[in-house]
Amino acid sequence: MPDLEAISCVRAGDLEALRAWLDGAGFARLELDGAGVAGARALWDTAAAQLPIPPSIAPHSWDSFKDAMFEAVTSLGAPNVALVWTAIADLVAADLQDLLVAASVLEHLSTEMVRDHAVRFLVFAVGEGHGYRSLDEFAL
Repeated sequence: MPDLEAISCVRAGDLEALRAWLDGAGFARLELDGAGVAGARALWDTAAAQLPIPPSIAPHSWDSFKDAMFEAVTSLGAPNVALVWTAIADLVAADLQDLLVAASVLEHLSTEMVRDHAVRFLVFAVGEGHGYRSLDEFAL
């Protein structure tokens, strides 16, 4: 069974089980509905609208996206935080390069949160198709 990574891909059919596991494991949750997200600007706008990001630091570049996500994670004041990103396939289909950059930013943030702030930050990319695993395939 694979361990959870900074970013793990979970089947959409297991979304409720994922939420229940996160709650039971003591994770604070951020939820990002990626339906209709078709590029970097749309992702930044969606994150600003759906996550606890102060308007003064609403993302407008990849650097500011990282800063905004840092604020969203730390605003919860929890030692374990999960971002559950549903409908991530919309960004995959629209602009794979933007998805790869977003994943890189979030992976770096995950490493930084553990190293510098003692916060475990995990991202769960939720969707359907090849590469999305059933929750019971992970070593939880």
